[in-house]
Amino acid sequence: MKGFRAFASALLISLPVLGYSGTLVVSQDLALEYPEPELISHSSNMLILKCDDWVLSHQIVDGESMYSQVNLTGVTDEFIQSIFIPEKRSVLPSWLRLLVEEQGREFGLPEGEVTSQKVGQFELLGTYSKQHRSGYLYV
Repeated sequence: MKGFRAFASALLISLPVLGYSGTLVVSQDLALEYPEPELISHSSNMLILKCDDWVLSHQIVDGESMYSQVNLTGVTDEFIQSIFIPEKRSVLPSWLRLLVEEQGREFGLPEGEVTSQKVGQFELLGTYSKQHRSGYLYV
């Protein structure tokens, strides 16, 4: 978890709008530097960078289309935050709480091991599952 926190902290930097090789520009004030990937793939709203022994995928969360039969517009942030922080689920309607719990299980998120920190104007929520060898970071 310590390595993931360091990675999450180093992940966000403030750069100009222009992007160059090795930098993924997420917004005007947010960019991610990464080593040269072996493969870059882009499909719909997902970008995948495959490196030697790890993969990074970047996806823009859209509450309207995240789930085909549920429109999360207006509650997307609360929904995502409650995936990472179970205490926030209590304010959600029961049907949405069930969906959040299912999504948390699907991600394999270890409870109580969430990194939450503010970097500039951005709030980071992240966790890493040793069992699944994967991590999630929500900005």
